[in-house]
Amino acid sequence: MGARNGADNKMASATESTKARRQRLHIERQRQLRSKQRSAYTTLLREVAGLEVALATLVAEPRGGGGPAILRWQDVARALQDARDDSVGENRMLQRRVHATETLLQQLHAWVSRRVPMSLDATGRTWRDTTLLGSPEARQMGKAWITSRMHMQAARVFYTHGFPTTLNDPFFDTTVEHRTIQSRCQLTIPLPMDVLVGMYRHHLCEITCLDLSLADIEARQFPVQTSVVEITETTALHQVIRRHRSQGHRLDEVIHMLVGVSRTNDDRAVVVATTILEDAVALIGDRAAMIQRPFHAWYEFHRVSEWSTHMRSVIVFGIAQRHHKPLAWAEEAHVWDAAMSSSDAAASAAGDATTTESVLDARRNQQIQRGVTRIADTAYMRGESIVAKFLQGQAGIAC
Repeated sequence: MGARNGADNKMASATESTKARRQRLHIERQRQLRSKQRSAYTTLLREVAGLEVALATLVAEPRGGGGPAILRWQDVARALQDARDDSVGENRMLQRRVHATETLLQQLHAWVSRRVPMSLDATGRTWRDTTLLGSPEARQMGKAWITSRMHMQAARVFYTHGFPTTLNDPFFDTTVEHRTIQSRCQLTIPLPMDVLVGMYRHHLCEITCLDLSLADIEARQFPVQTSVVEITETTALHQVIRRHRSQGHRLDEVIHMLVGVSRTNDDRAVVVATTILEDAVALIGDRAAMIQRPFHAWYEFHRVSEWSTHMRSVIVFGIAQRHHKPLAWAEEAHVWDAAMSSSDAAASAAGDATTTESVLDARRNQQIQRGVTRIADTAYMRGESIVAKFLQGQAGIAC
């Protein structure tokens, strides 16, 4: 019994000794761990302090060699975000452009399929020279096509109309054949070239008196106002309505004219103009019942000096038409205040038809020539007021 108690005491003593040893080892490990943590914390504090000192030194030092500046990460992130936003915006813009181009191609393809004949004359006028579509993209392309083609034709036009090679011989003449009017002019004008180009771009309807009827001229009603309804960097679209009144009759004519400007250099510019006979955008009222007249003009300007410009021009007026069909002389006569006389009617009812028609055509041409002369005289008298109006407008823009 006593031996057994002694053995138990020894086992208990051994167990207590083991627990004490383990506790001491655990305490020692905790002490060493805390020591390492304090050492690491102290080291990190020293590194942070050193980095802050180095950063402050770098920021404070002036950059003399144009070296790269130090950016904060916030600035870098903001720059990257801006670049991403720009990229997304550009991508969307390109997608819109692709969609607009596809839409334009569809519109032009549909139009060509409906309207263009199988065979085209490369030198003749086509629907593309007198038509504007409705969408902004197609409209801009149409204006560029029409004016660019006329600019390319300018040298050939002046050559075929017999202009002399020298620019120093002034002349002015007008011919009328089969109710078609052709006018040539060459002269030196005492105005700066830039002023003339601007005037012809913004006031061509007034310069050519296409905004006046013979009744207006007879009544001496000469309003000077711009007729521009659309304008771009190089083109201007004009629209006016002439109300012809003769012998109790009234005839309305719409002038829908596209003007384009091209500058070869600082000393030469070309202004072209043509009537638009078909426009998908009705800019003024209902034009269905109004007559229209093909009109084509080329004006070439050469700078002679700071205050002088040489100009030469070719203008062609076609026969008035309605719904793309020539207007009968019985109606167009009211435009020229030249209704058919009783003698003309009698001649038309008797004799050889060919001879009668040639005689009537000659008389019509004479009547048109008289009207053209009155218009030319009015244009000359009106020129000074148009110059003043244009310069006043430019002064207002400058202010």
